[in-house]
Amino acid sequence: MSRASLVFALLLVSSFAEAATSLPPVSTPDVIRVERNHPKQVLVEVKDPDRVQAVVGFINSRLAGWSVPWYGPPVGQVYLNLIKDGKVVANFYVGPWFFGRDQGNFWSQRATEREVTELGKLLDVPLAEIIKSAERR
Repeated sequence: MSRASLVFALLLVSSFAEAATSLPPVSTPDVIRVERNHPKQVLVEVKDPDRVQAVVGFINSRLAGWSVPWYGPPVGQVYLNLIKDGKVVANFYVGPWFFGRDQGNFWSQRATEREVTELGKLLDVPLAEIIKSAERR
């Protein structure tokens, strides 16, 4: 492969990767509906204002470092639908060691097991165990 071909190939591949960016904060919803993707199941609805605010704080502490994978949108195992006045106004989801948001695109960022566990404790849902069980399938 010639040097020019190699440079062209690298530029082409890098053009598919979206640079890391920041997303806007989510506003505080009335309720957070936590749903498992497979099997489809509502795990919990968080309505307590203090718990809702704690989850929103968790999400909003992760505004930087989002990117769109070149290989396509990530699919989460557990989705948090933030609902205000009966309408979904934002989402946040958890997959195999990543977080995701649909905010004009399909954004994701890496997540450690510790971070997933921390969010699970705020929701009273064993998120890390759900992710691990999905990986074993």
